[in-house]
Amino acid sequence: MIRNALITSYRTIVNNKTYSVISLAGLVLGLAAAFVLLVYAINEGSYNRCFPNYHQLSRIIITDSKGMKVPQGSALIRPMLSAKMPECLKMARVVHNMYMPDKIKVYGTKIYEVSDFICADPEIFEILNLDLIRGNLKNSPKLKNPLYISEKAFKEYFKNDLKLCQTIRVNVGKFQYEMMLAGVYKDLPWNSSLTADFITG
Repeated sequence: MIRNALITSYRTIVNNKTYSVISLAGLVLGLAAAFVLLVYAINEGSYNRCFPNYHQLSRIIITDSKGMKVPQGSALIRPMLSAKMPECLKMARVVHNMYMPDKIKVYGTKIYEVSDFICADPEIFEILNLDLIRGNLKNSPKLKNPLYISEKAFKEYFKNDLKLCQTIRVNVGKFQYEMMLAGVYKDLPWNSSLTADFITG
């Protein structure tokens, strides 16, 4: 029975080549489109699930006067939320350099213009459970302008040749700051909403 069905199918394909090609092409394109949509849905659904407590995390998005939505707000948001939402256990304000007017340059083995530099409250490490490869969060308050660097940036910009508490020069526009290396943390996963190679207070 199966043999007869295969023979019949083969004869149909041979006798109707144009129709068969169109049908097969439509089937292949349909399956490819379904596969792409499936991968996209899985990718979108995986964002921030890399963090152990992702179900407890919330991100505040502010709409500015121009109607642009940005993941940051004024310094008043933290005390306001603490007063109105006591169930929030921990909060951290984050400002990404993409929302800063000036470019940021870091002095490593040479001068680098960096794109993933954030200013954040120290609680960000506890909230996201960031793992430190070098350094200790307890020593951070003792340092002047502590700076944490991702493992990737540490290798790329400093060739791993930098000691803890060593001074790093950072230019923000016309202003120059001397920061101290407080630690090196594991790179944030690709499916994290937050991207950061440098974290400071």
